[in-house]
Amino acid sequence: SVYFFSLFLFYLTFPPFEMSEADGWGLTSLPSCIEFARKYSVAEKLGSGCYAEVKRCQKRNTGKEYAVKCCKKAGMKESVLKGLQYEVNVMRLLKHEHIIQLEEVFNGAETLYIVMELVKGGNIYDLIVRPMHYSESVASRMLHNLMSAVAYMHENRVAHCDLKPENILLENVVPRSRTEIKRNPHVLTQIKVADFGFARVVGERDDLTRCCGTPYYIAPEVLRCGYYRCGPAYGRSADLWSLGVLGYVILMGAPPFQAEKRSDLFASIVKGEWSFPRSCKLSDEGRDFFRKLLVVDPAERMTAAEALQHPWLEDPSQNSAVHLPTVQTSITSFRASVEAGGPNAALNRSWAQLGVSSGNPSPRPAAAAAAAAADKTPKTASTPAKSPSVNEKTPKKPTKKKLVVRRKDLDTDVEQVLTVLEKHPSVTHLDISQDTWSPTTAAKILRIVRENNHLKYVDAPTRASVRPSQLQTIEALVALNNTCYSTPASVAPTEPLPTVSCVS
Repeated sequence: SVYFFSLFLFYLTFPPFEMSEADGWGLTSLPSCIEFARKYSVAEKLGSGCYAEVKRCQKRNTGKEYAVKCCKKAGMKESVLKGLQYEVNVMRLLKHEHIIQLEEVFNGAETLYIVMELVKGGNIYDLIVRPMHYSESVASRMLHNLMSAVAYMHENRVAHCDLKPENILLENVVPRSRTEIKRNPHVLTQIKVADFGFARVVGERDDLTRCCGTPYYIAPEVLRCGYYRCGPAYGRSADLWSLGVLGYVILMGAPPFQAEKRSDLFASIVKGEWSFPRSCKLSDEGRDFFRKLLVVDPAERMTAAEALQHPWLEDPSQNSAVHLPTVQTSITSFRASVEAGGPNAALNRSWAQLGVSSGNPSPRPAAAAAAAAADKTPKTASTPAKSPSVNEKTPKKPTKKKLVVRRKDLDTDVEQVLTVLEKHPSVTHLDISQDTWSPTTAAKILRIVRENNHLKYVDAPTRASVRPSQLQTIEALVALNNTCYSTPASVAPTEPLPTVSCVS
């Protein structure tokens, strides 16, 4: 009887869930919810949304605390689940001290658990509005760390697409005492970039078309492409505009573009006319920094790498240490207006335009005219794609191909392999399973997959003396390539593919 009672208690504590199979989450086999309960103990709730709750949890064998995002699958739309899948795969790619780190994912039959690094200091608003010393020097140090994270993301072809103060978190609680802050000034600038729900991997050319972000922080080229539908695709440079607006907010106390209606706000952003308030105490270097970020033409805007070399960020210690109490007061007022229930809450909420497919859609006449009138350099609106006539032949879909690569090909000339893939964009299957991999081989394979987002399958050998992190990064990139394109993810193609020779 003791045995059956113990078994009954076990099933109450760990109810049986089905084991989930490989499903494009970047893992070959995901553990069930029972495994999560065995590894972690869950504590209080930290926040909640439409489909998920974020709770504090603790790893049982180490005692280290994490945050876990618990997503109930019941009633969840397929598009939301795919979005979570994409977000997880993006986070698995990024390993940086100023980016929230993904620990692991547990995919059960009813609940998805995403375990992440835990931060305890709130967002950067919580730092600025505290009754403590806040200066241009502190702001520039924060923006330097934030810019280094964005530069790292862009090097890895990732665009965040929703940078704003609420998504920049503080690693630790900020001390209230000035004495403690003087002892450890770096506590004010230990920030983490979070929320990769809108993040996308960008190709060699700018190829993003979805209109998404937070209205106050959306870049003009994003609006032209996705909202007004009269501009080309955009890329990573849109993040630099958002960073410019974010920096302006934390130093001026309010965004450079303001309106009561979203349509009026977007028209103002596309026009791109802004200025510093008369009460602004920003240094000349700081003013120059923002003038080079808040540029309507993305081609003229600073890149993240260039911004890190700007004098205002390169040596923040040279910037003014004068206290900015008026900025604190303005930010407190602005924050109250955009929080839930505030008059401008809708303009500060993450937003995505529905019903816009990939590729440039047909322009909306009224909106396109407004955007063209706001632009100083007139641009020609894109015309709808012409449907083929009866006599026209529909072009055949490109044949999928496989490239077999030996380790000696990579060791002698990896550039030749890259050239072959550039000449054959129809190659979707990379077979490198005939030889054992070394860490150097894995690094070269990682470069190949990163630079060719048409690769959807990579065959690895059964034995490989490489670091697990290298294999995980390659798996994550392949999973992202499958998410970006319409072909469903799988371990290998179901039909034999023609082989492309590696000899050019």
